[in-house]
Amino acid sequence: MKKTLYLSAFLFSAGFSFSQLCAPTFANGCFTWNTKSVELATLNWTFDEVDCLISDYTSMNTVITAGTETPMLISAGNWCGVSVWVDFNKDYQFDDSENLFHEGNGSTEVNIFDFNINIPETTINGNYTMRVISSWGSDGFTPGANGSGGCGDYQYGNYVDFSIQVTGGQFPLSLEEKQPGLSLHPNPANDKLTIDNNGLTGSVYEIYSLDGTKVSSGKIASDKHEVTVASLEAGVYFLKLENGMESRKFVKL
Repeated sequence: MKKTLYLSAFLFSAGFSFSQLCAPTFANGCFTWNTKSVELATLNWTFDEVDCLISDYTSMNTVITAGTETPMLISAGNWCGVSVWVDFNKDYQFDDSENLFHEGNGSTEVNIFDFNINIPETTINGNYTMRVISSWGSDGFTPGANGSGGCGDYQYGNYVDFSIQVTGGQFPLSLEEKQPGLSLHPNPANDKLTIDNNGLTGSVYEIYSLDGTKVSSGKIASDKHEVTVASLEAGVYFLKLENGMESRKFVKL
């Protein structure tokens, strides 16, 4: 019997680098306790039985339509459960709210998990990283001695990451259309950038380059907080609040 799971999501628009993603750990390795295959829309991946420690398959991608049920089929090794995660807020963490599916461990040499995922129509169109974790003696989500979480510490197992493109959802807002809680000036900036925060004093901010590298961070100390950007190379940057709900683009001259 297939299962359908729903997930709410939001987006921070910035660049992506696989090296920035958090990584779960598997203290005793993967061996026969690993992901064997993943099928989702046009994505069809099979483990090559060579190195179960390889996790970066983000060059492989598929398109998912928001608001529709999409079948997913995963096979995993001995006594493995499976969990599926998508980094919708692009904070590289795969927190509990970003879990699409989890099911407890099977008892055979190869365990098949056949289910549907449904990404809500409120999801913003764009590219996301999807993570599949095969975990021995665990469903990958429920806390327990054998580990849990999208970035958790496990006994045995492995993880593999892919890319998905969401369509049929919401279009990203322009900078002018976003809620007016945060504004930056001057923009473009040379030496100093002022954050007008409209009541967000005390919030932690982070600055990212276009390739997703975090180049600066700090805490907003006043209604008009000044940030020194003189050391940044010329180019386009994103300033976002740590909670991921506010982001703004600016240009460094």
